[in-house]
Amino acid sequence: MANGATLQINQLTKAFGEHEVLKGIDLELNSGQFVSLMGASGSGKSTLLNIVGAMIPGTSGDILIEEQSLLDLNDNELAEIRRHKVGWVFQDFLLVEGLTALENVLVPMNLAGINGPEAEARASELLHLVGLGDRMDHFPAQLSGGQQQRVALARSLANDPGIILADEPTGNLDTRTGEQIVEIFQNLAKQGKAILMVSHDIKLAHAAQKVYILKNGVVHEELEDEVELI
Repeated sequence: MANGATLQINQLTKAFGEHEVLKGIDLELNSGQFVSLMGASGSGKSTLLNIVGAMIPGTSGDILIEEQSLLDLNDNELAEIRRHKVGWVFQDFLLVEGLTALENVLVPMNLAGINGPEAEARASELLHLVGLGDRMDHFPAQLSGGQQQRVALARSLANDPGIILADEPTGNLDTRTGEQIVEIFQNLAKQGKAILMVSHDIKLAHAAQKVYILKNGVVHEELEDEVELI
């Protein structure tokens, strides 16, 4: 694989007991790329994201984020990767109900030791970026599903990570709202973010620059009429 990739996955495997879910994943993601990953239920898509995001370890192989291997990092160093290098967007939004939109975006910055006017200004800027400049003081219960996902998107950008991992980010949204979220991903890629999105929606997945299929524990670049989900 080429040097300088934002994300490199080299022969990654993951087994749970005797069940091998990932069987040698090779994947490269560069700055400015928006890539989607599809696959049948239980194929290991979320497992792959969790390993890339330094949430769980792989069994063998290696992952490099900005040319830094995750293989030999200790818990504190992995926490730094999660805090600064990778942003997450989840299907269920995972906002803190008792915090406003602005306060939800502030959480990752506060955890990274960024507080005060600087943090608030950045959180406000990010909410304007996702079209919620007029909803900053609203609580999650006062926001639609699409608006909550926009807050989650802003939160994922709080510490300016190079990589955004999105796990079924449109799964709880209607079609048009899902399209709006994907349009934001497209714009973020134009700004240099590397985005890896797991999706079950074929139309939205094809809004990415590349579509990969995870099947039988390995990743295939989608070629017309060549790789099917099942």
